[in-house]
Order: sequence, then C-alpha cells, then structure tokens
Amino acid sequence: MIMRIAGILVVLAICGSGRAEEPLPRTAALYAAHYGYAVCEYCGLVNFEVFDGFRREAATLIEREKLSEAAERKVRLRAWTDADLEWGNRGLGGFRNWCRTEGIAAAQHFIDFRNAQLAEAAKVGEDSVGRHGPERVP
Repeated sequence: MIMRIAGILVVLAICGSGRAEEPLPRTAALYAAHYGYAVCEYCGLVNFEVFDGFRREAATLIEREKLSEAAERKVRLRAWTDADLEWGNRGLGGFRNWCRTEGIAAAQHFIDFRNAQLAEAAKVGEDSVGRHGPERVP
C-alpha cells in the first residue's frame, strides 16, 4: 500500500512539474503562436494562409529571440501538449466553442500577421516569400 501511494506521488510530481511551469517571457510569444496553431489544427482551420502566417511569425520570433533549436523544440512540445490536453478536457462537443472563439481568433491572427508582413515586404521590394525564405519550418 505504501509503495503504491509512493508510486502515485512520484507520477503526480513528474506530471505536475511540467504544467506548473510558466513560459519564460522571451518564449511566451512563441508559445502562444504554437498553441494557437495547434488549436487551428485541432479545429480544422488550417489553410495555406494560416500555415504561412504561422510559419512567418514563428520564424520571426525565433530569430528575434535568438532561440536555439532545442529551446524552440521545448516551447513547441509544451504548447502542443497543452493544446492536446485542452482538447481532451473539452469533452463531447465542448471543443466547438473553443474552435469558434480561440480557433478562429488564432487563424485570423496568423492571416493578419502574414498580410502585414507581405505588405511590408512589398513596400521595401522583397519577394513574396518574405524575408525568412523557405528555411526550416517550425
């Protein structure tokens, strides 16, 4: 019995330690981008414009904060895990409101980011791919 309780406490400590941790201020925006994109994926809201906007925003944030691949991966995994847990926590049909609110807002955010970056690129004469080009997709 004591071993069983100790085992449960160890599992709770391991699982709980990741959830209590808040994103660092320098990675909070990247976390929000990955979480928003995950919501879009779960809700079936991803199209080319949403994907391209997410790709552009993530690349901009990674470049701005000078994040390593390991740091970006940690943020990405945490955001997708949190989105997956939220999806599972919604229950039967509970995700519909999540998609109508957070999902649509995230998709629109990525489209707006993409449009702003394309408009800025057009002003300075860059190509339509943008300043980040077709490098690594986060």
